Amino acid sequence: IRTKDFIFRTKHKLDFTPTACDAKGKLVLGYTEAELCMRGSGYQFIHAADMLYCAEYHIRMIKTGESGMIVFRLLTKENRWTWVQSNARLVYKNGRPDYIIATQRPLTDEEGTEHLRKRNMKMPFMFTTGEAVLYEITSPFPPVMDPLPIRTKNGTSGIDSATKS
Repeated sequence: IRTKDFIFRTKHKLDFTPTACDAKGKLVLGYTEAELCMRGSGYQFIHAADMLYCAEYHIRMIKTGESGMIVFRLLTKENRWTWVQSNARLVYKNGRPDYIIATQRPLTDEEGTEHLRKRNMKMPFMFTTGEAVLYEITSPFPPVMDPLPIRTKNGTSGIDSATKS
């Protein structure tokens, strides 16, 4: 089965709550339009490890009018994850953003995994754990040593009486 034959479109509110899905989307995801729309936020269908990544592109779309190409996993009705490549754009009414149209193409697991590998190579944190890489484990600098010994009240070196346990 060629995945390009299953390109589908979904319509969303500005917060990404689904409001409509075409026939091919219903085939790929397994949900009826009513089931898709009654679950609330579209983020409920996105894999936890892809959530921040998708939110970043959602913000980009709100600012620029288009998300750009993004690859992530969606939950099917059979409780399986399916990889999709998506591009979302704002549709305007009277000069103001009105709704979102997302065009999605199903990917094979191999294609999706390869995109995830490339994405993780570019990111400063792991989406699967949410842990940021803030500090290098090995520092190029030697540890800082205090050159002055602690002085006690009477002026001699040693442990200050205020710091005794």
